[in-house]
Amino acid sequence: MILSLAQGPTVELGDSPSQHRAQARLEELVEAYNVRPRDEVLREIVEALCARAKQRVDTDPTGAIEDLTTGLELLPYIDRPALVAKLYGLRAWAYASRGDCEAAIPDYDAAVEWAPSHPTYRNNRSVCRRVSGDLWGALDDARSAVAENRRSGLYWLTLAEAYAAVDKDDDAITALRRALRLNPSLSRQLNSPVLDRLRRRDDFPG
Repeated sequence: MILSLAQGPTVELGDSPSQHRAQARLEELVEAYNVRPRDEVLREIVEALCARAKQRVDTDPTGAIEDLTTGLELLPYIDRPALVAKLYGLRAWAYASRGDCEAAIPDYDAAVEWAPSHPTYRNNRSVCRRVSGDLWGALDDARSAVAENRRSGLYWLTLAEAYAAVDKDDDAITALRRALRLNPSLSRQLNSPVLDRLRRRDDFPG
């Protein structure tokens, strides 16, 4: 699939299996833009690339990364900071999904730079930082995510894991209790290695 930009260059958008619903929408948008270039259609094409990437990330994370990289290549032709952050955040997620947290962190850095108050990017970067060994950076991000949204059980669970990773067990227990009060179903996710030793505590939730 070839997109001919109004400014001159062409961009190869690639293809994905037909079962991805975003594929048909993307083809329709590209055809419309090639006939009549408009900025709003170009932004919709980038959104469609994001949608296609999300649909394929579980089975084809490399393909998802390619979609999001293509979206980033189109950024000089659009002006939408939230969309820039979304592209970087999704690509970071795709990198992390294939186990490459080191590659994910710079993209999360960019997402946070473009959307500093977006807690999801900080929460997810916390996980990647912890996996990569930056334990105090992970704790800082987890605290920031919770400060932005205190009603997310998932963010509190990330904070609990971050506290446990730096041996702040009492704080980890407190954060974990809060996570489970907000979202009891998170108890199914309590298999993180950094929380294992807390299971020996008499006051461990669940």
